[in-house]
Amino acid sequence: MKSRPPLLLRGAPAFTLLEALMALMVFSTAVISLVAAINGIGTAWNDIREDLSVQSRLESLLVEATRKPDPNQPSGHVAPGERKMEENGVSYLVKIEPLELANREGHELPQLMRVRAIARWNDGGRDREETAETWMWPPLYAPNLNQP
Repeated sequence: MKSRPPLLLRGAPAFTLLEALMALMVFSTAVISLVAAINGIGTAWNDIREDLSVQSRLESLLVEATRKPDPNQPSGHVAPGERKMEENGVSYLVKIEPLELANREGHELPQLMRVRAIARWNDGGRDREETAETWMWPPLYAPNLNQP
């Protein structure tokens, strides 16, 4: 008469294989999720870095346009106009235009200008645009020629 193995040991090899496959599936799902999360973080970081770079350049263009005198203009005078440039795949436009404002008493504020810097670029097939704006009063930054 043949002896049969106990009932407990008969399905053990198949059960161990099933456990190993389940563990491998859980581990691979976790690894894939982790890689996707790291990829998403990297993509977001690149987008943020690009946006910060564009914003920084817009701010510097505003400072340049409001504080750097134009040698072709008389002291304390800024002519309205536009300036275009292209840097690193980003198109920048700086507009200077008169701003007509009055104070509370109704007196017009002369020589007040609006300076607007606009950046346009294509980011992976979608058009992007950022804008920075400020006001300026040109006589404030005019060189003082009366100093000794």
